[in-house]
Amino acid sequence: MKDKPGDDPITDITDRGLLVYSPDADALIVEIVELGGRDEIEPKLQSQFHPQRRPDLRTMTEYLVSVRDRRRDAKERG
Repeated sequence: MKDKPGDDPITDITDRGLLVYSPDADALIVEIVELGGRDEIEPKLQSQFHPQRRPDLRTMTEYLVSVRDRRRDAKERG
């Protein structure tokens, strides 16, 4: 890991085990990454939903749930 804590919220959550947003939001991020969706969510988590911007957790969670559900459906369809 070349970045330091606070540089990349996804790395902080998935590799460092840090609480970044909330337990529920962080768990969604872990699940999405496990479903292969890191590249999909990374741009928004680095901009609109970066922790330093104090994102609206409700809006962010709705976005993450939609990504997770779409990826789950795609995986189930094979």
